[in-house]
Amino acid sequence: MTTIKINKNDHESKLSLQAGIDVGSEELILVVRKNSKSFDPQKFTNTPVDRARLVKKLSKLPGIIVCLEATGSTTLIWQSPCMMQGCC
Repeated sequence: MTTIKINKNDHESKLSLQAGIDVGSEELILVVRKNSKSFDPQKFTNTPVDRARLVKKLSKLPGIIVCLEATGSTTLIWQSPCMMQGCC
């Protein structure tokens, strides 16, 4: 698992964090970019436990912009917990 380090006082770093999540029926693939550099993709199973783990990971990255793949019904399952945590 890749650890993404940011300086919480660095306004520029906060603005340059983006995440993309490919939502599949069995797995979620997260790719995080910082300052135009992509980190290795991270895979999570599409289960309540792993979705919560992914939300927790994203909530530790202040200012991150998260984009979800918007096709299929599995996206809706994931959006609600993420939005309730305030990370999206």
